Amino acid sequence: MPGSAEEGSLGDGAPEKGAVPHDPGLRNAVVQQLELIATGVSDEEFFEWLKLRGANVNWVRMFDLIKKQLSIDLVEEWNDMWETENLTEKINTLNQLKEKYKNETKQAWRPETGNIKPQITNLDVQYLTRLKNHYSKLVTEKEDKLNKLKEELTDEWDQLRTYQNQIREAQKRNSLMCKSIDKSLKENINTISKAYSKS
Repeated sequence: MPGSAEEGSLGDGAPEKGAVPHDPGLRNAVVQQLELIATGVSDEEFFEWLKLRGANVNWVRMFDLIKKQLSIDLVEEWNDMWETENLTEKINTLNQLKEKYKNETKQAWRPETGNIKPQITNLDVQYLTRLKNHYSKLVTEKEDKLNKLKEELTDEWDQLRTYQNQIREAQKRNSLMCKSIDKSLKENINTISKAYSKS
């Protein structure tokens, strides 16, 4: 449900719980202008407009309610936009840029009057060129990183296959050794058995 106009205006400048600190001066200045827009038509002007049309003066009461609700809706929409569009961060960025260049003496380029699009084409090309170079550099860095990972993976895979071959060779040697031991053990057992049988 919509709150009152006073609630929407945040007149006390106090941020809601968990809200990002903002510029109450700028925020409330916009709120005041929105309220002025909503209530810009005076009751007297509206009353004269009704009389010229022979309307019932009870419409004045409804007009007051409309203005009040319009003011509430405008303020609520502005406050929502302030938060959802992250205007706090954007305004802080603008203030930082303003502070950074406040002592700049070199006149920055500005488009002349007339058709602006042809004038900014060169700037667009420069910007897109910088953007292309930036992303080309990122792609190159990612490709280099990927190739390095491939090399590392190939080395590790080769090492793994070497370990597997060594394990198989060791298993073969162990198997042959076990067979040799088993054969020798059987021969010794037979020799001992024959010796006891003769005695």
